[in-house]
Amino acid sequence: MDNGTIDQKWERVESSFTITCEEELGFARREHKVWLSDETIKAIEKMRLIKIQLEQAKTRAQKEKLTGEYTESNKEDQIRKLKVRDINENDYEVIGKQPDVTGEKYDANDETVLGRIEKKLDFFIHTEKCEKRLPQAILVGSQKCGTSALFKFLDHHPRLAVCNRPPEVHYFDWNYKQSLEWYREKMPCSTPDQITMERTPAYFYSSDVAKRIKQMNDRIKLLILLKDPIEMCGSLYAMWKSFNSSDKLLGKSFEELLTIKKDTGEAKINTTSHMIKLATYVDHIEKWLAVFDRGQILFLDGTSFDHQPQKELQKIERFLRVEHFFTEKHFIYNSTKGKYCYTPNGKNMQCMNSKKGREHPPISDAILGKLKEYFKKYDAELEKMTGERFSWFE
Repeated sequence: MDNGTIDQKWERVESSFTITCEEELGFARREHKVWLSDETIKAIEKMRLIKIQLEQAKTRAQKEKLTGEYTESNKEDQIRKLKVRDINENDYEVIGKQPDVTGEKYDANDETVLGRIEKKLDFFIHTEKCEKRLPQAILVGSQKCGTSALFKFLDHHPRLAVCNRPPEVHYFDWNYKQSLEWYREKMPCSTPDQITMERTPAYFYSSDVAKRIKQMNDRIKLLILLKDPIEMCGSLYAMWKSFNSSDKLLGKSFEELLTIKKDTGEAKINTTSHMIKLATYVDHIEKWLAVFDRGQILFLDGTSFDHQPQKELQKIERFLRVEHFFTEKHFIYNSTKGKYCYTPNGKNMQCMNSKKGREHPPISDAILGKLKEYFKKYDAELEKMTGERFSWFE
């Protein structure tokens, strides 16, 4: 039986979605083209009323009382808004998108689109269960190995509550004088069936961080992303160059930072170079394995992640024991940036910002050969420590 034209079918999808939000979930479409819950509207009205009363208060005692009420109401509202995202106009359009003029069909059963909408609706339904929790998994390293992109992709998984604001918390190194409650407040709001995660790649290099994390949670799961150490050095130099970090660059070129000259004038690898020390992964992994069981740490291949992001993401899904979500169709290669971008529907790309994918500095074949020879002597030890044969091994 014919159920009507494509336009009519999409009109019914749009209508059904509207009814679900308005009637079943108790949400209504209000000003500014935003879906807001009745709870949110009441909270806003309460804060407006308190603010008016505060402006009209005459005694100091009245002002202090109202200021306390306003601060508490604002705090509750911010917690509610932090992760329980209102369904905005863009999401509304995605689910009700019409086929474009070229005749290309937009699949109403697209699991990516419906999954994203379902994730948002699930947050609405479980608002009362949404709270801030200490992380159950932490991405502790390594710098310039793709941790930003990895976390941006992980944020799409419905079972993961990823801390992206701030992008790096630095609780266990820079901010350890703060309380655990301070740390908890930095986490996103999450439901009981979600795993809260944070990332701070600089943790990887600190000798104290591993012990501090274990003191917080001795059953926590850790992720360490590593890539070809030569690529990592190039990426690090490109970042320093873009930031004009004179204390790191020391007025030297990439090759000059990595090498020193022998009496004969021949260049050799400078083992005291800051970049070389950061890229000698075995020295840092040793500290983590001395504190945590090997089964608590997942080692990921950042070079493989650059070329097959879904492969490394699926490893994370298995490690965290969450359902399979990421597939090859979620990623599109952006030739301009030379990186893969996330796509929810096979069309629209969500790419990293312009600070990512910087051009690496040039390097001569001679110095490249010396770097390969230097890092190769650590390959066997790295494989033994991690149980992984990384893609850059020769």
